[in-house]
Amino acid sequence: MNRRTAFGCGMLLLCAACQTDTLFHQYLPTGVRGWAQEDTLEFRLPSLTDSISYRLEVGVKHTEDYPYQNIWIGVLRPQGHTDTLQLRLADTSGRWRGTGMSGSSFQCVSESVPFAPAPGDTLLRVVQLMRDRLLPGITNIGLRLSAFPSRVNPQEDKQQDGETPQR
Repeated sequence: MNRRTAFGCGMLLLCAACQTDTLFHQYLPTGVRGWAQEDTLEFRLPSLTDSISYRLEVGVKHTEDYPYQNIWIGVLRPQGHTDTLQLRLADTSGRWRGTGMSGSSFQCVSESVPFAPAPGDTLLRVVQLMRDRLLPGITNIGLRLSAFPSRVNPQEDKQQDGETPQR
């Protein structure tokens, strides 16, 4: 294989690796002193189709000033449905989970949860559901919405004799 062909194959692989199923990804800052219960963060989503499934992740950026191991978050939809998520930010011994970003800042992302949009679900509101009115150390909250990869493959379900297996 000559250099030009190798370079072309490398670029093709690089471009394929850059493909993403992320449709929306945004972080919003909380208040300077922390995240207050009355501070609702609003995320405007792009137009979505109800013919495919999505997955939703919530990210929390925080400092060492956050006093708890976990945080409860509500994701409010326009149609009245609320998704309640718990993110564990530290283990039982107090070591922060997630990734350190700089100095004493950390980022923790929830596990993906299925998200099936209803017509008109273009505005999601995120609130903190903790007992404290103010959560010091919480600096940013983010949402990432991705297309959920389909795992149904009728070709793989067929038996070698060409018949669909009984379930």
